[in-house]
Amino acid sequence: MKKQILHPRILDKQAECMPRPLLEELQLARLKKTLEHCYRRVPFYQKKWDACHFHPEAIQSLDQLQKLPFTNKEDLRENYPFGLFALPMDQVVCLHSSTGTTGKPTVVAYSRNDLDHWSQLIARELAASGLQPGVIVQIAFGYGITTGGLGFHMGAERLGAAVLPTSNTLSPAQQLFDLKELNVGMLLCTPSFATTLQEEAEKSGMDLKELPVAGAIMGGEAWSLNLRERLEKDWSFKAYDTYGLSEVIGPGVAHECEYQKGHHIYEDHFIPEIVDFETGKPVQPGEYGELVLTSLTKEAMPVIRYRTRDRTRWLTGTCECGRTFKRMDRVVGRLDESVLLGKRRIYPSDIEHIVFRFNELSEYYQLVSDKEPMQRLKIIVESNRHQKEVEGPLQLNGLQKQVETSIRNELEVDQVEVNIVPKYTLPRSAGKAERLCFTKA
Repeated sequence: MKKQILHPRILDKQAECMPRPLLEELQLARLKKTLEHCYRRVPFYQKKWDACHFHPEAIQSLDQLQKLPFTNKEDLRENYPFGLFALPMDQVVCLHSSTGTTGKPTVVAYSRNDLDHWSQLIARELAASGLQPGVIVQIAFGYGITTGGLGFHMGAERLGAAVLPTSNTLSPAQQLFDLKELNVGMLLCTPSFATTLQEEAEKSGMDLKELPVAGAIMGGEAWSLNLRERLEKDWSFKAYDTYGLSEVIGPGVAHECEYQKGHHIYEDHFIPEIVDFETGKPVQPGEYGELVLTSLTKEAMPVIRYRTRDRTRWLTGTCECGRTFKRMDRVVGRLDESVLLGKRRIYPSDIEHIVFRFNELSEYYQLVSDKEPMQRLKIIVESNRHQKEVEGPLQLNGLQKQVETSIRNELEVDQVEVNIVPKYTLPRSAGKAERLCFTKA
């Protein structure tokens, strides 16, 4: 089928291209309202702010926000399940939760206005990636207790697109069948699931370039530019990165425009900061730090100075698209999903960026750790070859040593061990890939 042409556009120019002085006035007004709302309705914030002698009426400028204490995931867990809600339950119309795989789950709440704002933000993202009314969008993010699938579903409906909610529960074969037979113009999924679909296409002899899909939006995990290049080449579509997290709202916090030079943060709904992981002080443009977010329009459960644990940096200059929002670089990883090698913190995307330059290697790899800090970095990488092709020649041709040398030189670490294994050795996932594997000591 002939690929559809997707035309990226700015859905709400009045908001997204607002002059900075007017945007900051809007932010300050919304910040004051949100802080007063939190102080009156959430005992956690009232107690915390009283302890540092702060009252919302003291806020007269955006800079004063930095005087407030941070909020983190442990605060959400300690107040589980409803301790941070700022509305009574009869005004809460939707709940989402984390899976609790790394500890007690976190629960987030939405009012009707929250859902309206959320769908508006997602519609902006989809429009920025070229989705238009009448185009079929296949959403292969998970539907359920997490925020991805349902959030994108609401935004696509609001934009007027035709939603095909395959979720990530349908088999890869069925997903590919629907993409082709139903003339899908845009695919939404994790980068890992896109690689799973690639493998299924390879098994069945399908040429991905012949699919009608012209664009894709991917998120839910950090992924490298090298992986994007591979996917765009194999699928012949344009892939956009998106950013969000359930504690703040879900997807819809920041997104790439057509120029793909960083993520525009929707500052009419959020105030972003990037701070040093250790000191909590603001970093300079170009320096990596931790993204901190304050919600400005959330009613049911606002978060104030929430530490995301996500590592990124500010980008300077203006964007050709005309949006005036601040831009952050791609998130290179989450602190909770990294390992410490001596004094050097290693993120899976650091390894991915290097490994994916080798055409002989597949998109599947794992970092193996039994303790922190590690004394030796162990990496398992899949070959593009099957078992019978791997034994002997691949290990002897120096590829393993080339990868080890590249990692040592670029990450400035000494103790690196790379093990190349046959294709289909590592586990596949319909959601996020398991990039870190912790073994018992």
